[in-house]
Amino acid sequence: MIEKVFVTKKEKIKPKHVGSHPAYEYDKFEVSPRNGGNQCAVTFYDIAPGKSNYPLHSHSGSEEIFYIISGHGTVETGGGEMPVSAGSVMICPAGEGGTHRITNQSDSEVLTYIDIDTVPKTDMCVYPESGKVGILTNDGFAKFYKANDNVMYYEGE
Repeated sequence: MIEKVFVTKKEKIKPKHVGSHPAYEYDKFEVSPRNGGNQCAVTFYDIAPGKSNYPLHSHSGSEEIFYIISGHGTVETGGGEMPVSAGSVMICPAGEGGTHRITNQSDSEVLTYIDIDTVPKTDMCVYPESGKVGILTNDGFAKFYKANDNVMYYEGE
């Protein structure tokens, strides 16, 4: 957890590369991670040309703000797609109205943005295209389930 004023630059942060799915590829530079006990997560992303960051999703408790630093692409929402480019700011509220996915539309240029999130103790992500839900906590727990796999409350007790 960050407990005092902290100053850094993207160039000083070792990125985590994610690219195990053909539609999604990015480098993630965590300034303050979601699972570090912080109330706010700050992350730089570099999305590879022609790729997206994450599947279309929304958060039940986390609000997100994205600022495009360079490149161009689209943000897909529950209401359609909108173009974004350097200087664009997106605010994604918690709940279904904040459904989003960012895609880099360039064939050769990286799309770079900063992501600033509120971090509740527990958050649920909903993935409308795949019918999944994810349960995330700010201590690092993350599990994903098919939303239609219901069990009775006392099953297995």
